[in-house]
Amino acid sequence: MGETAGPTLLGIDILWVATILSGVAAFAVMIAIYATTTVRDPMAKRVKALSYALLKS
Repeated sequence: MGETAGPTLLGIDILWVATILSGVAAFAVMIAIYATTTVRDPMAKRVKALSYALLKS
């Protein structure tokens, strides 16, 4: 790495760290959206079985 124009903290470029952290945050948001949209309802099978049992009786 060469000489940086941005501010540094303990020898690390703060703008570079902020860029990396924003990329990690964007990736975490994408994973969270994926997890919420693809989760299966664990109660759906039970409700279906219960409604079938109630209709049959």
